[in-house]
Amino acid sequence: MKEQPRLRPTSMQAVLLPNNRAIRAIDHLSQYVVGKQVFIQRMAIDRNGRTVAELYVDDINVGQDLVRRGHADIDRNHAGSCVWTR
Repeated sequence: MKEQPRLRPTSMQAVLLPNNRAIRAIDHLSQYVVGKQVFIQRMAIDRNGRTVAELYVDDINVGQDLVRRGHADIDRNHAGSCVWTR
């Protein structure tokens, strides 16, 4: 079986499991991406080998929307490359 790419949306910090907020974030993210075409704008590779990227579905920035809805926080240590975090 082919290994799936590991992605991390840039400029946001997800809440750690187990936590009700984290579970809601996973559910919301799944609604966005499962069965849909996702545009990936690669920014970097993190220390864990994941692709750090802006993710877009239907012209909506997924990370920005997760932050806006309270499912994630802006990661101020890595937010410099994203206009929406300023």
